[in-house]
Amino acid sequence: MPQNRVDIKEKTRLLNEFIQQNKGKTFTRTELKDHLKCVTSGAAIFNELAKLFPSERIGRASIYEMPKEPIHISLVERCWDKHRKTMSRNWHKRQEAKNEITEEQAIARLKKSSREFVIRRVIGFDVERFAREQPELYRKYCKYEYV
Repeated sequence: MPQNRVDIKEKTRLLNEFIQQNKGKTFTRTELKDHLKCVTSGAAIFNELAKLFPSERIGRASIYEMPKEPIHISLVERCWDKHRKTMSRNWHKRQEAKNEITEEQAIARLKKSSREFVIRRVIGFDVERFAREQPELYRKYCKYEYV
């Protein structure tokens, strides 16, 4: 899985500059997300970083305050590490899904099992038998050419 390197020091610096510029202000979740676009690269990272801001629930919404102290680099790094682990786990799940069992492997597994299975594969369609047994349906689905 390719990983893009993130400059945690730069992200922490930007985050702390934002906190210093907005001391004493409060933001809704969407406002905070808009302001932190330069720091976050996606919703998953924003969700982790939002936990670093003191918040208060008002109804169904949350109001975020600016922290009194600057956020330490280790907390920001922990957010990115958590995001990397989640992305890695999801990537491995997608890879496993790609490597699903083939039809031949499934047949071999069924044959090895202790239960008796009847395994049938369609190899064609018997048109003559269908025309004999179901003449109305056969005429209904025939394609005709005008001569």
